[in-house]
Amino acid sequence: MSTTIAIAHHAGGVGKTTTALNLAYSLAAARQKVLLCDLDPQADLTKRLGIDPARSTLAPALLHRLRLKEVGVTWERAALDVIPSNLETMAGMDLALVSAQKREERLTWALETVDPDNFVSRYDFILLDCPPALSLLTTNALYAADRVLIPVQAQDKAVRQLAPLLQSIEEVQGYRRGVPRILGMLLTMADRTNQSAQAERDLRDAYSAWVFDTVIPRRTALADDSRYEAPTGVYAPDNPAVQAYHALAQEVMNRVEVYA
Repeated sequence: MSTTIAIAHHAGGVGKTTTALNLAYSLAAARQKVLLCDLDPQADLTKRLGIDPARSTLAPALLHRLRLKEVGVTWERAALDVIPSNLETMAGMDLALVSAQKREERLTWALETVDPDNFVSRYDFILLDCPPALSLLTTNALYAADRVLIPVQAQDKAVRQLAPLLQSIEEVQGYRRGVPRILGMLLTMADRTNQSAQAERDLRDAYSAWVFDTVIPRRTALADDSRYEAPTGVYAPDNPAVQAYHALAQEVMNRVEVYA
């Protein structure tokens, strides 16, 4: 049985795509079958992996219910499938979806076309990298997801930024009878500054039950994925941030098992 996780936050620069990419790699390295979907029209995840945006079938799948095709990516220690994005075809997607019938469920339908006969058992995890906005694409991700993972940057306004996203999740839960559940909040870009420590205290005080034990440290190696066209674990396997994402993957698997 697969678990679909929306990696969502309406603010930019909090580590959504970095988390989606590196968590997917860590799960795959732990022998999980992973599908990673780039929902951001900017196609940042697609670019970071060096996938040709022309291979994206996301727009026609969302608008016309055509088959969504995955792209396989393989490294020495892990392999996963990716649904790439394309700026040219996805740029106006929110506007195009406004008049679509059952517009919130288009991604749910599209994902089912990846393997209509065996979709539920084909993947252990499906990770949805959401755009930095409370858009129709993000709403589609929340409708398609079982769980939500929320990256939170370790800075002083982090907790204050969460309210709009939590409200959107709650609204979708009202329509879907409590789904998606919040899998956890992940502190990202943490360093040794007082601001970072205070942000962690504030987050744990406000949302203690949801905050992951794992904290992702700020490391420059995480920004090199576009140059290497690979997750950080491929080109810097001993980096502390990579080890943190491996620990996060274990936490995610444990929480999914507990909540199942």
